[in-house]
Amino acid sequence: MGWVWIHPFERNKGILKREWENLTKLFPNFVVQGPLSNSMDNFLAKYDPNRFVLGNRKSRFI
Repeated sequence: MGWVWIHPFERNKGILKREWENLTKLFPNFVVQGPLSNSMDNFLAKYDPNRFVLGNRKSRFI
């Protein structure tokens, strides 16, 4: 997964959490591309800690 963007007005409403199970069923071996925002890093740590992240997990700019 190279990019997920959720409109600022729709953030923190659980959209990614609700759809994560569908994404992982449709594409069970997908790789998340780093660097990750702090929010995405925290999301993966909580909901999918074993998901492979390609590249750096953290951005030095975030």
